[in-house]
Amino acid sequence: ASDRIAASGMTLTALRATIDGKNLIAAPEGNIGLNARLMGLPTRLALALRADIPNNRFTLSNIKARLGKTTATGNVAVVGMLANGKLSLDSPDLGELAPLSGQKMAGALQADIALRAVQGRQNVELHAKGQKIEAAGASVESATLDGAVSDALRGNPGLDVTAALSKVAAGGQKFDRIDAKASGGFAGLSARLNAAGPDIALATEAAIKHSTSRTEIDLAKLDLTFRKQKASLTR
Repeated sequence: ASDRIAASGMTLTALRATIDGKNLIAAPEGNIGLNARLMGLPTRLALALRADIPNNRFTLSNIKARLGKTTATGNVAVVGMLANGKLSLDSPDLGELAPLSGQKMAGALQADIALRAVQGRQNVELHAKGQKIEAAGASVESATLDGAVSDALRGNPGLDVTAALSKVAAGGQKFDRIDAKASGGFAGLSARLNAAGPDIALATEAAIKHSTSRTEIDLAKLDLTFRKQKASLTR
């Protein structure tokens, strides 16, 4: 138990932890619970842990976490550095999380994450959607994100990400819709972006090459219409 812990601008108060387990040395298993207040928000965590230490296996089941109105649930099994499992996140009021980010926010967010170990590789899938999101001076009426990362723990993971946003206001511009897609290896991505609004229409395609020293963007296509003025680039 602890009354107050402060670090990196975050404050944790009224911390209470409980552990109900057995075989704590060779093969620990049991239930873990935590209650606290993080930056004033009620915080809870409960899960069941089972460990096979000689074989480097750990199972976290019945995970239930809450931070204010935001909840996360799921089950994860870890063998060595690889994990299998699913996690779900539901945040109906991003505004209450503003003290954690240091800026005003609003809206709702839901996400599902799937972890899969396949032939020694860590694969990750993400499906997320948001409604009426506001942050950093921008707003989005609705948004979806579907992404997959293959071999995520290696130096050049594979990416396949698609995003769609509707009724966007940012940088003094309004967009009815923005669609984006990126695929390929992290060291060499193919990207596409389309956007349309009352004053602007944009279609782009590019190849993005990334290394430890620099990032190169090779623009293959650009079609831009801004207030009836057109510009284009095609290679």
